Amino acid sequence: MRGRKSGPLIKCITGRDLELMQGIARTGITSNFDARQIIGLSEKRLKNLEKESYIISSGVVVKGIDTIKVYKLDEKGKSYIKTNSSIESFYR
Repeated sequence: MRGRKSGPLIKCITGRDLELMQGIARTGITSNFDARQIIGLSEKRLKNLEKESYIISSGVVVKGIDTIKVYKLDEKGKSYIKTNSSIESFYR
């Protein structure tokens, strides 16, 4: 039998994943640029985090011209942060 493996795309949360989710928990949102350049996550990893419902992406219009991709925490990401870090409340 050949083909793609089924199952969870993310087997364990890495330090960079945790750093991203803690940053979002503190600020409410983070840009694609920050996630990729500052934290160092790949586009594929961000897509997998999104598919596994840790984060949600959306487009935000900046200065009426440009649209940037931003990430917010999803329910699974919020519950992970509550159990695996000292952050109790999230930025609104």
